[in-house]
Amino acid sequence: DSDNLRAVAGFEFAADAVIRGRALVGFHKMLPRGSDPLLRFGGWTSGVDLSYTVLGRTRFTGRLLRDTNYSALDRRPFYLSTMGGLEVTHNLVGPIDLDLRASREKLGYAATTTEPTMPPRTDYADTLGGGLTIRISMQTRIGFYYDDQQRTSSAGPGWEYSREHIYTTVTYGF
Repeated sequence: DSDNLRAVAGFEFAADAVIRGRALVGFHKMLPRGSDPLLRFGGWTSGVDLSYTVLGRTRFTGRLLRDTNYSALDRRPFYLSTMGGLEVTHNLVGPIDLDLRASREKLGYAATTTEPTMPPRTDYADTLGGGLTIRISMQTRIGFYYDDQQRTSSAGPGWEYSREHIYTTVTYGF
């Protein structure tokens, strides 16, 4: 339960432009209700998702995001997420594309005044992944992917994990 004030401005590039996507910058003020006054956020946010295609076969997509997210942790209602990532999609042959991606997210949890045992905390979530996408039609794609995810935490090894995912996606537009 929180009160939020947001203002956002940015650019959206045309789908047929050399550089595609959008770049946004904003300000976010978040006041969680009934919590520690130190657990407030007021600051700049951003959302950048831009891509560039080389020779019609290889697309590079860069992402930078900075904003608050609600937390599932007790006594820490939100965290500040700062994420950067790069995805490369290369057409191998015909309708088959190779996708490779890497990202790093920093999750910053604020200190509290009511809990002296809860100092500021910083976690990092790293993802490396890739896979193959098969374009069935203009609106339909099937993807087969693998991701390796690692999370480290200043709160200690009890909050860290390492996991691997093998999964598939089906995308259909109409």
